[in-house]
Amino acid sequence: MTHPHTSRTGPTDPFEALAGSIYDAVLAPARWRDLMEQVAAAIAADRWHLLGWNPQGDHFGLLPASQQDGSAVLTAYNERYGAIDPRRELSARAGPGVVVACHRHFAARFVSRSEFYQDFMLPLGLHYAMGGCLLRESGTEYQVGFQRQVGRASFEGPHEELLRRLMPHMARALQMTVQVQARQRSAQSISDALARLPLAVLAVDADARVLEANERARALLSTADPLGSSRGTLEARRWQQNEALRAAITRTARERTTGSVLLGEPGARYTATTLPPSEVTEDVWSTPPAALVLVAALDHPPTAAVERWIELFGLTLAEARVADALLAGQPLKACARQLGVSVNTAKTQLHSVFDKTGTSRQADLLHLLGRVPAVGTAQAEGIGTNG
Repeated sequence: MTHPHTSRTGPTDPFEALAGSIYDAVLAPARWRDLMEQVAAAIAADRWHLLGWNPQGDHFGLLPASQQDGSAVLTAYNERYGAIDPRRELSARAGPGVVVACHRHFAARFVSRSEFYQDFMLPLGLHYAMGGCLLRESGTEYQVGFQRQVGRASFEGPHEELLRRLMPHMARALQMTVQVQARQRSAQSISDALARLPLAVLAVDADARVLEANERARALLSTADPLGSSRGTLEARRWQQNEALRAAITRTARERTTGSVLLGEPGARYTATTLPPSEVTEDVWSTPPAALVLVAALDHPPTAAVERWIELFGLTLAEARVADALLAGQPLKACARQLGVSVNTAKTQLHSVFDKTGTSRQADLLHLLGRVPAVGTAQAEGIGTNG
């Protein structure tokens, strides 16, 4: 095992340059390859690897930043030799951040009888290795290793000490890289969902200034009814509705609560729902928003909303259309006339809707369905209110 000792840090100390390069790789994962090449050169290694696997599933995977040894070599390691690699167990016992040099643990007699060394390492022209476990994160273990070719001496002295000093920094940088990449993947999936969402979605700051908007929101703003944008600030066309909208945005931004405002006028009504963005959702926007505003038509609900009711409550298309018309504020007779059925048929369909939705009054039904287009659809498509 290595023994820590003090060393003077001078202008020629490779640790200085390498420590900076380690943290440069956090926001630019492609730089991990260059970093590993620099570390390998500093400790006089011929090859390197950076591997991650799930010990429970016995699954081995090469990280994107790792050195490419060719698909055949990687397949052989993943399918056979990774499971019998004696260095894995050694570094696992040592724990994260501890440097393990194989020559201190595996004698020549062990190597001569080891299937891993005789059938895998030595045929690749590699012998001595040094490295260890960098990080254990979310069930995955990440391990770094450096190798020297057959015929070269083992890792000793200054090279071993330099890697020992670098390991804690590499571990922190790798943890940050894994977390950044996970957040970026989540942000991208949410961004894609926002683009597909059959709702107008706007990101606003605490003063209702529009930071970003999806395509449906931009189209809605261009009509200036029921919403518009004045000098970049979101405004409802009608004064009282605008006051209510601003108050809802302010409450959501300050208290991180959900609000809802009715916009427009009979025949062209909309709901505007204000939601606090989750920590992940905030990563979607170039400027973090204070609130999201989701706008859905009530009098002319999108087809996706009708399909949602069919999916959620098992309504037939005819029943969903009756519920649709009622939510738009039409009396049952007008619903029947619009749908081209008799009033008795419409009543029968309405009673079926009551049974399937667990309601018994029209007011309760409309309260239930009225929430589906805005909050219900948004959450179903992946926009949460909790981080």
